[in-house]
Amino acid sequence: RNVFPIIIMNAIRLLCGTFGWHISEIPTSLDLAFNQAKDLALPTGNHCKCEVSVPFFSIDSQSCCQICGGSSTFISTANRIKTFYGPKASPNDSTRISLAQVPFAETSISDNQISMIHNNQGLTKNSISLTKTVSNEANKSVEHTNQRFSKTFAKHYNSKHSQSKEQPHNIFVLRDITNLQNRPPLCLAARPTDTELSGIIRVNNMLSNFVVTYFFMLLTQKFPFILYKEFLFDFVKREGSWKQFVQYCRKEGTYNRFFEQLLNHNSICIIPICCHAHWTLLIRRFFGNSWKIFFIDSISHGSDQRFADWKALFQDDDLFSGEWIKVKIFQQRELECGARVCLHGVCFAFSKKKHGDIIYDLSRFKDLSTRSRLMVSHICKDGFWSYPKWLSRTIDVEESLLD
Repeated sequence: RNVFPIIIMNAIRLLCGTFGWHISEIPTSLDLAFNQAKDLALPTGNHCKCEVSVPFFSIDSQSCCQICGGSSTFISTANRIKTFYGPKASPNDSTRISLAQVPFAETSISDNQISMIHNNQGLTKNSISLTKTVSNEANKSVEHTNQRFSKTFAKHYNSKHSQSKEQPHNIFVLRDITNLQNRPPLCLAARPTDTELSGIIRVNNMLSNFVVTYFFMLLTQKFPFILYKEFLFDFVKREGSWKQFVQYCRKEGTYNRFFEQLLNHNSICIIPICCHAHWTLLIRRFFGNSWKIFFIDSISHGSDQRFADWKALFQDDDLFSGEWIKVKIFQQRELECGARVCLHGVCFAFSKKKHGDIIYDLSRFKDLSTRSRLMVSHICKDGFWSYPKWLSRTIDVEESLLD
């Protein structure tokens, strides 16, 4: 229930962007047919007389059309919930709650837990009874879902989001139907599989785009001033240049918020680049009194050419302006370029030192490849940002940001 809506909506957006389609906001004939109320269920008083192309769907019996002031001729959301719970309703139907508001661990519905008692006069007041037990199928579903998240993340997330006071029911009438009270951040939908996460620490295993993306998404979840967009390099390369990419996005009305944030002096833009089976990194930040664009590479062979190519590709005097700086190469020992990109992203984003001093601090560690992999592995498996203490000499961010 959590994964498939995300996949479907991403697929729809992909199709709309590819073929120039637009998602219609006008209800279809099916919407009108399935929501049409019977004559006996219609509220008394003036009914909405607006055009069928813009019908008014009410939340409860107290809602009125903002155009004509009439009541809706369609079934209200509150009535649907009230019908599901049975004829015993509260005086104000807007305070009825859906099943999504009941703790999933306490309430679950199965065929054996719903009893319909019929008599000659119709449904009685006890027509539907909900037993507060968890069915075997629900238990299996919960266990399968919990396997997606590590025990460490579950402990951390529950402690961060536990609520001391019970929220009033009336503000959750239209709550999501996922039955999860404290839904995890959206970036967790990009969490790689456990098999892929376990391979992060394996020597000569090049990190995939899924791992690198997940790492920086967790970073942006913790620090809003970090700007990261998945596949940004690929999109820019597809359009031919950064300028053409900006023109295309402005024509389509996308990335507007991202472009605005690039002008903020507090923002730090991180662009991991995977090209020809090798990871490199671009970081743009306001350092001193001007913008700096750092190019960090961990292989000397072909590095000058890569620097020239990416500089020509992203050359801009507006949104991506700045002085280009090629950081001194600190040669990798094995295929840890993906882990080094994550490490360099953290160091160059948070450190206030000069780029030469950052590389000097990192060069002190003879086992840097192992440390880099362990850092990425711990953060990705835990599902939240954690401060690697061995970087305390390099990263001099305020402690309030590292908690």
